[in-house]
Amino acid sequence: MIPFYKKVSCLFFLLSLPHWGLAQHEGKIIHKVIVDAPMPMDLSEIKRDIHALKGQRFSAQKINTLIKTLYLSSRFHDVSVHVEAAENEQLALSFILEAAKHIESIEFEGNHEFSDIYLLRNILSKKDGLFDEQTLLEDKFTMASLYEEIGFFNVAIQVRFFAPERSDMVRVVFDIAERQPTKIRQFIIDSAGKPKSK
Repeated sequence: MIPFYKKVSCLFFLLSLPHWGLAQHEGKIIHKVIVDAPMPMDLSEIKRDIHALKGQRFSAQKINTLIKTLYLSSRFHDVSVHVEAAENEQLALSFILEAAKHIESIEFEGNHEFSDIYLLRNILSKKDGLFDEQTLLEDKFTMASLYEEIGFFNVAIQVRFFAPERSDMVRVVFDIAERQPTKIRQFIIDSAGKPKSK
C-alpha cells in the first residue's frame, strides 16, 4: 500500500500550456476532452467524470480535485493533464493516465537462515499489492535487521524488479548474500563492584 505522504506528494501535476499562461485559460469553455489510458482497465466511470468537463468552463481547482480523486483511487501511477487553446476562445484537454503497478510475485534468492514464508510475513510488500519502491527499501532494511538479530551483520541485500510481460505487473526479487556470521572476538565484563566468579 502506498504511504499517505507519498500519495500527497504525487498530487502535484503539470499542466502543459504551450505559449499561454494558466490564468488566461480560467473561465474558457472546454470543447474537447481526450483520455489516453491503459487498456484493458475498466475506465467507464472515470471517463464519465472526465468527459463531464466538456462544455464547462475551465477551472484549475476543479481539475486538480479530479486528479486528486484519481490518485487516491490507487489505480494510477501517474496522471497528467495537457491544455491546448483552440478556436473561438475554447480549450482542448488531454488526460494521460498511467496504470498503477502491482506486484506479480516476490522471490528470495540466497536465503538459507530464513524461509521464504518467514520473510514474506515480515515485509510490507505483498503479492498483488501496489508496487512501491519506498516500501521495498523499507523491506530491505527490515530483512537486514532480522539477520542482525541472529548475528549476521555483514548481510548484503539487493532488490531487483522487472516487468516480464505486462508493464503494470512487476516481479520483485530480493537477492540476499548472507555471508559469514559475525563472531565475538573479545568479551569484557565491566562492573562497579567486585564481580562474582561466575
